[in-house]
Amino acid sequence: MLVSSSAAFPLEKASYPKSATVTDSKGTVIARDFIVKLSNNYAYAIQGEKSSVIKNKTIRVSHEDEESTNLKLVSIENEREDRRLLPVYVQFHYHPKERFADSHTFDLLAERVLGRQNLELKKNVTIDLFEIPPHTRDESGFVVADKLQFVYESFNVPNLRNQLAPSKDAAIARFSSSDLEELIDYDHSVSGFDRTAYLEEMTAHTSCFIARQEGSMVGVLFGREGRVFSLFGDTRPIVDSLLDAFLSTLSSTTVSLFSPAGHFKGSLTSRSVYRRHSRVVPSAIDWNRIYAHNAGMNIV
Repeated sequence: MLVSSSAAFPLEKASYPKSATVTDSKGTVIARDFIVKLSNNYAYAIQGEKSSVIKNKTIRVSHEDEESTNLKLVSIENEREDRRLLPVYVQFHYHPKERFADSHTFDLLAERVLGRQNLELKKNVTIDLFEIPPHTRDESGFVVADKLQFVYESFNVPNLRNQLAPSKDAAIARFSSSDLEELIDYDHSVSGFDRTAYLEEMTAHTSCFIARQEGSMVGVLFGREGRVFSLFGDTRPIVDSLLDAFLSTLSSTTVSLFSPAGHFKGSLTSRSVYRRHSRVVPSAIDWNRIYAHNAGMNIV
């Protein structure tokens, strides 16, 4: 299961990510990965589905059109070059021709959205995965582990509601178009990035609840039947108010979400999520206000 398999809407149809594909000799897409540009030096990578033909296999590709993000499959390799005896500078600075599909695609995508030069070593890419195969570190370059632990959990809706303690003075309302500008500012204060295009997509395709106190926005929830995509709030009672309002609209008896571990108790299922970075753990994200995040679609 891919982290992105529980996306709010098909990423192929979204405007904010950029995708790269690998196609076979018939032009069929056999691999597709995505990247979201968050700033000039920062991006979020999203692993897409792979065909069983190349899954867990190394491949050689060609890139005939420099303007395109489509790679063409040349061959599937059963054996890999033993690079241990090559000069050290070759091992570290030159990629082998045979690599896993996502190593090919993520390199191409990172170069397209962040540029080829990184002399100041400021460029950083983050990814969320359920499993960490060795090539994710050694070839794709996701070498830095996040300091937080993350989980993907499902809950019984009545049991989850019973543990909530909603705020008595937070006003909860559904999103309206007049809230967009303030939502963008609030999201920026939590995520550390300007995510206007992403927020426009989310408000168009999901249910969005806004929390206010004394007229100011103090929390937001994005969700849809059976899933909380994002849940931010200035305090835990505000978060509980948003979550309770959303859960009260559900017809399903279970709900799932990605979150930092430990926020909610009594999960029916729980699976670890591993967050890796290519250079550093980002410091601008305010995790104190994040109770559910949209892993597999954006940085939070």
